[in-house]
Amino acid sequence: MLQFLMDLGVPKEQVLLEEGSATTWENARETRQLLREKRWDCVLLVTSALHMRRAVATFRSAGIPVIPVATDHEVVYRSFTGLDYLPDAEALAASSRAFKEYLGFWIYELRGWIREVNPEEPTCKGTR
Repeated sequence: MLQFLMDLGVPKEQVLLEEGSATTWENARETRQLLREKRWDCVLLVTSALHMRRAVATFRSAGIPVIPVATDHEVVYRSFTGLDYLPDAEALAASSRAFKEYLGFWIYELRGWIREVNPEEPTCKGTR
């Protein structure tokens, strides 16, 4: 991701990487610590559109105001035929990704890593 940002023209010294996590929950905890050290109060949360719901809920539950920036939207602009309603490997893969996110959200809720966010909690300045 660092190389990608640099390819887009973002200077390396302007990027703060969190490299110690393996899960979204760990990433939220590690990011919270980085924010405290830097005295920052908000992050741009960049992740897959499919993963965004769980990521936002996890980060906000960790007390981190976020501005969600979804990537890789899975939108198809084409006409459909009857064959499109038959099972295929691509549809199975998409269903598997969606199922993983629903299951992940449910597990995060069970573990207490996601909670309802109070609308009065701090948000990123200038956003709602």
